[in-house]
Amino acid sequence: MPNIEIHGMDKERAEDLREKIFKEFEGEPYLKETVISILPSIVKDSEGEDQPFLRLIDDTADSTTREILAKLAPLKLDIEFLKLYLFSSKIT
Repeated sequence: MPNIEIHGMDKERAEDLREKIFKEFEGEPYLKETVISILPSIVKDSEGEDQPFLRLIDDTADSTTREILAKLAPLKLDIEFLKLYLFSSKIT
């Protein structure tokens, strides 16, 4: 399940970005499994400038992950990718 975390944005901007991301993913096989987490965080650089970013967490590092990263790239935000080594579904 790909999880895209949004860091360093106010709630309104983050919600707009969430909608934009899901719209971009329409028709893709991973859409139904993707979740977006909006974290109430403040991210600033050494100059005090806001530095919002995305963090993609997924249990694979395959072509789907590369496709998701490519779809996120036009957003012009830094993107971290973390490989998830274990996922336990609520459905057993």
